[in-house]
Amino acid sequence: MGNRFKSGDVVYSKNAPRVKLIVRRCIDDVYYCKVHASAYSPEKTYYERELMESTNPADKRAD
Repeated sequence: MGNRFKSGDVVYSKNAPRVKLIVRRCIDDVYYCKVHASAYSPEKTYYERELMESTNPADKRAD
């Protein structure tokens, strides 16, 4: 079974849906994300079930 999100995907936390996150890496069911447009924020860790994908087509890939 593969991961639902890939590195570079834009996702949102179910607990804070207004904060745009960029998936940095994923190991098993754990995702390491950075807050979009915030160079100094620490990396945040989420389980797959805590994340939801973006509904905005422009957010499908952050390159």
